Amino acid sequence: RPGVLAALADDWDRPGLLAGVQAAGALGLSLDDASAAPVPGTGYARGVPHHAAPPGTAASMLTSGTTGTPKRVAVTLAGLAHAVHAATVHHEGERADAPPRLRDATSIIDLPLFNVTSYLDVAMTVAAGRRICLMRRFEPLAWAEAVRDHQVVVALLVPAAMRMVLDADVPPDRLTSLRVARSGSAPLDPELAE
Repeated sequence: RPGVLAALADDWDRPGLLAGVQAAGALGLSLDDASAAPVPGTGYARGVPHHAAPPGTAASMLTSGTTGTPKRVAVTLAGLAHAVHAATVHHEGERADAPPRLRDATSIIDLPLFNVTSYLDVAMTVAAGRRICLMRRFEPLAWAEAVRDHQVVVALLVPAAMRMVLDADVPPDRLTSLRVARSGSAPLDPELAE
């Protein structure tokens, strides 16, 4: 049970969202480009058992539910720092402990931000000093345009997204900067990888 739910103004028109926030006893905030405003009919309800994360928690994530009902897992600050450092050592080698610096590179984030892969990817991108191109949702042609426009060298594509890019007949000139496609979250069929 969240204590607060923030959503874009258009999202508040989605069926069930307002009723769900009211049922949770959460405060609803409507966001636009300049501000956040309380949503009428919502308010933080004291005495309602809202979710509370233990001290030292960076994020409280839900599991995928493959073994039953999704469960909350606390991603600790120490665990997140360790994961980012380990990935940095893997990618940067001896330069992993170099002073932070801003880079010209851009990472495309196209998975939902509640996904642990996206969460870690955002943290690694920030730690590496790269820019972020945040996509509202994955769409193969828009993704390919982002690759071209930002001259992306390394991209993360889950297998289903790889298949979508191949099936969309993306013009090859949009992908000329791409050198590496990382994959995760599901088995990658060898034929698809090829």
